[in-house]
Amino acid sequence: MASKESTKRGRQRSPQLALVFAYYENPEMLALQWREIASLNASLKKRLEVIVVDDGSPRHPAVNVPRPAHLPQHSIFRIGVDIPWNQDAARNIGAHETRAPWLLLTDIDHVVPEATLLGILGMELDQNVFYSFGRIKFDSGERRDPHPN
Repeated sequence: MASKESTKRGRQRSPQLALVFAYYENPEMLALQWREIASLNASLKKRLEVIVVDDGSPRHPAVNVPRPAHLPQHSIFRIGVDIPWNQDAARNIGAHETRAPWLLLTDIDHVVPEATLLGILGMELDQNVFYSFGRIKFDSGERRDPHPN
């Protein structure tokens, strides 16, 4: 899919990859995600779009979680009705709303390393393939199998 180029008037380029998170009542993890995303290198952030879909959080909506400066383009959507375990609907909303041709759908408690994002953007991706990635435990570096979500 072709992406639009930015103009001199400051319009943003279409992103190449969307990072989509379903969120529910976990402000500490979302704050960590925002910090990690803000720390990515600037050239990578220009190629990303981050979409957070709040699955109806009654007490701690995603929009109220403070966001640091220097984030890539991002959007926060909110489902108005709190339906238990509605994360698949949240992911579908993220997939529908993105402008990027490629999606990385993941859980709010999975931090995606910069090297993984760069690797995805550097691959020749096949639109007929569903890609899945192994995980690395954040605090210990222990390798894990891909998560079923």
